Amino acid sequence: MTKKIIAIWAQDEKGVIGKENRLPWHLPAELQHFKETTLNHAILMGRVTFDGMGRRLLPKRQTLILTRNSEEVIDGALVFQDVESVLAWYQSQEKISISLAESRFFRLSSLI
Repeated sequence: MTKKIIAIWAQDEKGVIGKENRLPWHLPAELQHFKETTLNHAILMGRVTFDGMGRRLLPKRQTLILTRNSEEVIDGALVFQDVESVLAWYQSQEKISISLAESRFFRLSSLI
């Protein structure tokens, strides 16, 4: 089975990816691209990103949350405390989309 990891993010010309737990712009075509790319697949995000989305699960996606809080429980989502655990889970998957802060993304990509 060919495995696929898709990193997806947007940033402005200054490298800003979010401001006050929100996207600093509204581009419907960008949101549609995100939906089409992640639909029917697992999506990995950090807990802060999840909080910024109002802690709601996206329909027709398996949500994975990466957090340092070992007590975190999110109904309907899989919660991981480290990227090694995510990679162990990923071994049984075909595709995963990643929406993480830059530092965590590079940590994850260095282990692949």
